Amino acid sequence: MDLQLAGKNALVTGSTSGIGAAIVRLLAREGAAVIVHGRRTEAVADGVAELTRDGFRAAGAVGDVSTEAGADQVAGAALAAFGGIDILVNNAGLLIAPKAPAPGDWLTDLGASQASALYEANVNSVFRMVRRIVPQMKDRGWGRVVMLGSVAAAMPREAFPQYSLTKAANLNQMVSLSRLLAGTGITVNAVSPGLVRTPAVEPMIRGWSQSFGWGEDWDVIEHNAATHVLNTPTRRLGRPDDIARAVAFLASPQSDFINGANLRVDGGANPTVN
Repeated sequence: MDLQLAGKNALVTGSTSGIGAAIVRLLAREGAAVIVHGRRTEAVADGVAELTRDGFRAAGAVGDVSTEAGADQVAGAALAAFGGIDILVNNAGLLIAPKAPAPGDWLTDLGASQASALYEANVNSVFRMVRRIVPQMKDRGWGRVVMLGSVAAAMPREAFPQYSLTKAANLNQMVSLSRLLAGTGITVNAVSPGLVRTPAVEPMIRGWSQSFGWGEDWDVIEHNAATHVLNTPTRRLGRPDDIARAVAFLASPQSDFINGANLRVDGGANPTVN
């Protein structure tokens, strides 16, 4: 399917690694000019260099979107790079999770400052970027905003409730914003992954393996995590490309009649009706 993204400009926050890097590369492959974002100058430069080396149009934006100053810096660089932004993918976020899938630790191990940091990184960062990018989308008469949610938003686990709270808040932001922007040509949707194998997540899964005695073989670890902890019918963890494909579709003109929707890409881990 041609996603008709040629000529579109996309900003993907948190796109130097993991899911964000997969999203920004797929959007570039589909013809969009892309903004690679991260907090570290070197990582952003490496991401841009890799994309441009492969023949894609890419620029960088450095800054911490969990702060007002950082959001200003990122939005300014992104809007200046290609003359405006058509697609905003709010992927940047923070995960503070226990090394074992057991309840109780967060009652003592997660302090108020960490809980506040989660909210700033996962919820207020989205609000900041929407405020800075969406007004010029309205002027352009077309736009796509895609939030990165989580299966934890609708199926919170006892082990990390503050993270689940932030992802549920983002789904509420998504629905409210989709209605606020009625008639503007802008749609707002969310993609909610299950657990995805990324460099940030793998140490947590290996911690589970140590707790349950699964050994060191990754195939065995992944199968056991997906089957016995997450109860995922596909019996595997997600991959960044699984999420990127869903985001790219929602970011495209092909998804024009999808608005205010939460697309679960979780291998069936959430057993409820959406």
